[in-house]
Amino acid sequence: MGVKFKELEGKYKIIVMVALLATACWLTYYFHVVVKAETIYTHFFYVPTILAALWWKRKGLWVAIFLAAVLIVSHITLRPDVSVVGDCFRAGIFIGIALVVAVLSERMVKMGEELRETHGYLDKLLSHANVPTIVWDTASRITRFNLAFERLTGYTAMEVIGRELQMLLPEASEDESLRKIARTSGGENWESVEIPILRKDGKTCLALWNSANIYDKDGKTLLATIAQGQDITERKRMEEALRESEERYRSLIHNIPDVVWTSDENYRTVFVSPNVERLTGYTQEEEYQCGDWIKWFDRVHADDIEHAKTAFKELFREGKLYDIEYRFRRKDGQWIWISDRSVGTYKKEEELYASGLFSDITERKQMEEDLWKHHERLEELVEERTKELKDAQERLLAAERLATLGEFSGSISHELRNPLSVIDSSAYYLKTKLKDADEKVLEHLNRIKSSVGSSTATIESLLNLTRMKEPKLTMVDLIAITSDAIATSKVPDTVKVIQDFPGQEVWVNADHEQLRMAFNNIIKNASEALEGKGTLTVTVRTAADSRAEVSFTDTGQGIAEENLDRVFQPLFSTKTRGIGFGLSIAKMVIDKHGGTIEAKSEPGKGATITIQLPQYPDKDREVK
Repeated sequence: MGVKFKELEGKYKIIVMVALLATACWLTYYFHVVVKAETIYTHFFYVPTILAALWWKRKGLWVAIFLAAVLIVSHITLRPDVSVVGDCFRAGIFIGIALVVAVLSERMVKMGEELRETHGYLDKLLSHANVPTIVWDTASRITRFNLAFERLTGYTAMEVIGRELQMLLPEASEDESLRKIARTSGGENWESVEIPILRKDGKTCLALWNSANIYDKDGKTLLATIAQGQDITERKRMEEALRESEERYRSLIHNIPDVVWTSDENYRTVFVSPNVERLTGYTQEEEYQCGDWIKWFDRVHADDIEHAKTAFKELFREGKLYDIEYRFRRKDGQWIWISDRSVGTYKKEEELYASGLFSDITERKQMEEDLWKHHERLEELVEERTKELKDAQERLLAAERLATLGEFSGSISHELRNPLSVIDSSAYYLKTKLKDADEKVLEHLNRIKSSVGSSTATIESLLNLTRMKEPKLTMVDLIAITSDAIATSKVPDTVKVIQDFPGQEVWVNADHEQLRMAFNNIIKNASEALEGKGTLTVTVRTAADSRAEVSFTDTGQGIAEENLDRVFQPLFSTKTRGIGFGLSIAKMVIDKHGGTIEAKSEPGKGATITIQLPQYPDKDREVK
């Protein structure tokens, strides 16, 4: 259809041009022959000249050349008497005008073609662009709708063109979106405006829009608005997820008891969580102002600082695990225990970093210390209990031995005393009758009497140990009992006895005879340890806890350390002639009086037996 129209158009142009040229030739003949004018008015000649240049571009110059030739040839042949110069000039004008019009016409055609190409390119660019693009007019009716917008909404262009924008807006945000769209009619251009879009399937997506207005030639009359959008639904979802994750991380950082930190390889503090103030008393800003992490260790206890610094440097230099505990001085001066740890380093932009956390373990340390104290105390209690059990076992064994001795001594004491009495009386009789006997006979008689006395004393000690009666308690002066015991003990004259007594009585509730017997045994034991030479110091005083105390200190060889706990056991003795009853009887007497007896000694410097007894509570009233 278009080709045929162009063919007809070409034929009509030729017919018109032939008619115009024929008319031009007739006018030339008319002016030269009929009117016989010297000058031909060639204004009509411009019509075919210009039309030919417009229609056929430079090919139209042949029309101008033809008319110029007609003008000059007719002048020469029909009016040779008139100068041809004027017609030559006008002929040149014809050709010049035709050339100018032809060139301009060609340029106009070329510009039109370029404009059509540009329009086609822009149309294709708009239609096939990956960015959703839409155009609407001043009545908010959609006039363009590209393929990307079709993919975004699910609508085709045919379904939406000519319809109002409102069809693409979700009801929930419709009013706000329409207000934003209305502002574009007032000349506003969107830079980054978020407008939800309603898809054909009923789902909503969020798009980020920018827009531009299209104006008429006057630059004021708004013709349309073009907008491009970007689907940011997934990005928004990711941003929201990231925001929630950041909030959770921030909440975690703020609320966990541990303080999170990051430092670079130059030991600069890159990050420290705000809860550092709760733990150290220093704010986050103060820690940043502190500068590097090494200055942090200036607040560490002097005993821990070198270990802490070395471990932190090795974290970066050698990649060693950083897990240490140290004491740290808070801003208020209080010392706390900190557990500081980092699993390793990582690189970021060619720089080495380390992240870690530290926590306050003061309470744990205190619990560990308390636990250790309890452990030590438990060990002490176990040791004490073990000792008590051991002592109880020894006492039980001693009691069993004493019970056995008691049964044995009760049955044989009578059998032994009678023969010993006969032997003693016989020795006495012989000594009186043999006054003139030689010295050796008298020595043997004395030895018999001494052995009988020792045997009798042993039997008495055995009976006292196994058949000790309960004490008859009365208010007695401890100084008087001690003096009586010293006086009745057979202390050799070569042993010096020092009595260190206070100036007033020391009253106790005791059995006079039993205490004297106990003191006699102690003094006897000390005299034997001195082996007939040395000093025995007897002291009576009131102890710091208001208990009465009497001590017996000798200057003998002392007691071996391993034997100090055994000297009060029955049948234990380190002497060649002793059988170990003296101190056992003394301990039994003191125990029955509610007192304590203790042996102390330094080998080679003597021994001290110390007895403590409860003082009489109200001696003044009893005396009255």
